[in-house]
Amino acid sequence: MTVNSTNSTLFVCTTCGSTWADGKRIGTSAGEFLLRDLQTALADAGVQIEPVKCLSACLNSCAVAITAPGKFSYILGQLPAKDQRSETVQALVEMAKLHREKADGFVPYGERPELLKNRVMGRIPPLVSAN
Repeated sequence: MTVNSTNSTLFVCTTCGSTWADGKRIGTSAGEFLLRDLQTALADAGVQIEPVKCLSACLNSCAVAITAPGKFSYILGQLPAKDQRSETVQALVEMAKLHREKADGFVPYGERPELLKNRVMGRIPPLVSAN
């Protein structure tokens, strides 16, 4: 059902996969590379992309979150953002489009891209208005 095709927002952690030395980040992180590829891949998909400095999923790097008003939100982690980055980008594009198209944002396990099926770290139900 595509009743609520509200644009989804994909938050991408830009700190994930960073290299550190003496308390300072060195070079470009895997999350930043992932962000750049997703910005290109999702340019016309009705999905907004927002970089964030941290999703507090450091033990499950690289991580992203997808959300929209009135829809389920997902946190995905342990994303291969170096060796399999193109496959990860493709899977995230598919997931973002599914999320956008679903009236409630709920993407059942069987419909998720194969790469992401076991990488959902959390699913948060939509807020219900108190009105």
